[in-house]
Amino acid sequence: MNRSGPILDMVKLEWMNAQYISKMETSDLVVCMTEYLKKYQSDFYTHTFSKASIEFNTKIIHELKTRLKKLSEYIELTSFLYGTAELRSDLLVNPKMKIESIDDARTGLEFAREILSFVGEISDLESFKTMFLGKIAEREYKNGFVLWPLRVALSGAEFSPG
Repeated sequence: MNRSGPILDMVKLEWMNAQYISKMETSDLVVCMTEYLKKYQSDFYTHTFSKASIEFNTKIIHELKTRLKKLSEYIELTSFLYGTAELRSDLLVNPKMKIESIDDARTGLEFAREILSFVGEISDLESFKTMFLGKIAEREYKNGFVLWPLRVALSGAEFSPG
């Protein structure tokens, strides 16, 4: 033992908590999230979360399991799923994704709409992803050129579930 005080590493603590959350059964995480929201985010719970079906909430929580570090991040990561996304044009331009202008973003979004117009009912998510990425490759676009503006348009955010 040293005489100095203990050091609390918040980054490591968040990482450990994220590991714990990602390994939880989805049904257990739904129960934890419900209790957390009831107790600490009662407005969101009452006006939004509880009004959605349990199936809808469960799907969202299942998708977020690998992204959540803390339960308190849930509202920030899902607000667009429970309401209307606010399109932020400042996020559409992203040189890292080879989107240099709003026109580039528009091109990517129009191509995504073109792909989606030919899709019937989606029964299998993995085959849909494969088909979508295949169409992007056929056009010889980079994935980010189409997926980045689509993510921003759907979520209004830089980070969102896949």
